[in-house]
This record gives sequence, C-alpha cells and structure tokens, in this order.
Amino acid sequence: MPGASEALATLSADYEIAVLSNIPDHCREARVQNLRDHGIDFPVLANRGEKGPAAAYIAEHHNAQIVFVDDLPPQHKSVAQHAPDIHRIHFVADPRLAAMIDKTEHAHTRIDDWSTLTTYLQQRLLEA
Repeated sequence: MPGASEALATLSADYEIAVLSNIPDHCREARVQNLRDHGIDFPVLANRGEKGPAAAYIAEHHNAQIVFVDDLPPQHKSVAQHAPDIHRIHFVADPRLAAMIDKTEHAHTRIDDWSTLTTYLQQRLLEA
C-alpha cells in the first residue's frame, strides 16, 4: 500500500516493529523478501491461526507497551482475549476492503491510512 514503507520507517525511530503474519514457516523467507522488495525490512514472525497467543507471548517477553495493528476483526478479538493490555488498532489500508469491514468492537480505534496511523502512534508516545 502506498505510504507503508515511509510510515514504518518513521515509526521505527520510536517503535520496535515486527510483522506477525499467518504464514507457514517454510514461507517466511519469501514473505521477508517480498516485504523488503517494497521497502519494509522488519522481523517477520510466522504464525498460524489466532494471533492472540503470539501477541501475549511477545508482551510477556518485552518490557514495553505493545501495539497490535491488524485488519481482521477475529484477530483483534483473539488479542483482546489473550492479551487485553495490548493496545489494538483496527487498520484497513485498502479502501476497497475498508468499505466492507466495520470497526471491530475489540479494537481501541479504527484507522485506515498510513499517515493517520503514524500521527496517532506518535501522539500515543507523547501521552505516555
């Protein structure tokens, strides 16, 4: 999506970014390369199914505030159940898809563009 690599580069100055992706382990390197080809060079964590348990594991092993950003409502529900202290942003950057998906009740907010997401996350740091 336009603006993704620039937004993530800006946010990486203050946030440790990782991509939690539902892909089989043997596909992880291809996903890493695809993201790099688009200017996105961050760790990719392979996951299967619900992302809540993985998000909870990450939160347990990092002494920092965790922000979960995802487009799928069921993933927000999973994270809310397994790691309720994680701040959840329902983010749907593709306008075609955004028009079809309502904000999930399990997210703290809904944002649909990279610029607004960047500003929102930078503001969270100032308020912390």
